[in-house]
Amino acid sequence: MNQATSQASQKLQPTPSWQDWVIADEEERLEFLSRHFLVGATTADNLRYGIAVKTITDYDGGYWEYAVTPDGFGFVYPKVSDVDNPVIEVSNIFQDNFAKLHPVLVGIHTTRLMLLQIMMSAETLQLTDREEIRIHDHYYAMRDYGRSLAKKLDQADQFYALVD
Repeated sequence: MNQATSQASQKLQPTPSWQDWVIADEEERLEFLSRHFLVGATTADNLRYGIAVKTITDYDGGYWEYAVTPDGFGFVYPKVSDVDNPVIEVSNIFQDNFAKLHPVLVGIHTTRLMLLQIMMSAETLQLTDREEIRIHDHYYAMRDYGRSLAKKLDQADQFYALVD
């Protein structure tokens, strides 16, 4: 199969009924991190990497998708090559509770931890009151979105154990 045929067939693949987020295209990726996380792309990417290294078992880097919820909140998630068994072991930030989750839930968990770190660094980052409120709202929107998605994926108990 040639590359054009392969790309066309990928576009025609059915989307799972529980997938209601939109993946950012190449152009949108350029401004995604600063638009959704209110910090520079390098800062956001370093946060993501640091959190992933600490919480994802055997994490050694890789490609992350940038996605937007139906309510317009951005999140990141690791793209996996094993589509037949798309689970990743992840822990809470204290590394005392582990769960095997779908990569999108791992990404939502990572995104929430990124947002928490940004909230804790608001003064250093010189965020305005309005920006702090926006990050706060984003954090709780991701919690709610993650809970909803975890229920649909039958991984609610595992996800709750990491976020509560």
